Amino acid sequence: MQNTQHNRTQSGEPQKSRWPSAAGAKSGTPLSSQSADAIINQLIHIATVALSAIEQNDISNARAMALAHPKARHPRSYGATLFGLSNNIKVSVEWAAWANTLAAGAEVECDNTDLIPALLAVAQHSGCEGAALLQSTCTAIETRQMMTEAAGLPAEQAVSYQAPALAAGIGQLMQLPAATVRQAMYQASQIKLITHASNYPSEWRRYVVAQTAKTTIEIVDRCMRGDNLLPVAQEVEPQTTMQFSTTACAAVDITASSRDNSIQQFMSRTENLLSPHEQQRFLSLVQRLNSLSHKELLTLNPQADIAAIPGSDVDGRGIF
Repeated sequence: MQNTQHNRTQSGEPQKSRWPSAAGAKSGTPLSSQSADAIINQLIHIATVALSAIEQNDISNARAMALAHPKARHPRSYGATLFGLSNNIKVSVEWAAWANTLAAGAEVECDNTDLIPALLAVAQHSGCEGAALLQSTCTAIETRQMMTEAAGLPAEQAVSYQAPALAAGIGQLMQLPAATVRQAMYQASQIKLITHASNYPSEWRRYVVAQTAKTTIEIVDRCMRGDNLLPVAQEVEPQTTMQFSTTACAAVDITASSRDNSIQQFMSRTENLLSPHEQQRFLSLVQRLNSLSHKELLTLNPQADIAAIPGSDVDGRGIF
């Protein structure tokens, strides 16, 4: 990954910009098989964690909130699925991102669990195919890595750039104009995450990350409608480009399990939640992610085989 344009410090020395260009999010550079495999392994891990936590109270509440917001009624809105529920149930994209991101982070935070569920929801909602989801995920991962390194932050604080990285990924996914992506990234960067603070309980950090995923989708929606209220910093240069290497995305494999181990964990931990047929159906789909049609992507959700899933209906206890 290279940033071909640099800002200048007051001394005239080149300084690496912490803002990857929105133009970079339009790159059509193919993913390496190593990068694609790493992302697929991560998605299997996310599904395993989300299903294992399906009966937790906070996950149930988030799911009930999402169910109170069914998908929009217009021809271009497909809606998005919720982990564990029937694929026939579709909710509004930002609420799917909220509930699924919270479920994905139910255990110790793993790289990119804060990015992938939201991008999957947008892909399902927007009529995208599996290959586009893979490319946009790589865009988001590399964008965050670039911004984190440019800011001089340690890797454990990379979540600070969840919002602008996710905005860049959505821009790539939906092939939005560069100006729209720049504005969305700039607005999203105003969200200051403090999830790395040691005095915050892990449960609260998960809420913050899930809320950020939801809010970022709303930000991109506003910018697509022409919201241009914030002046984009001059350092966001439209001529800057990014060349995608395999480095950032392949690094997912360092923290994600291997394919065999990911599948083994999925099979063992979902044994009492999914039927054998459903386990195999999901694994077959996710391993073909790069070639999935949009119709298939709409079913990329493991459907739990339990009689009553908490939070599987609108219970009327909250505002919604």
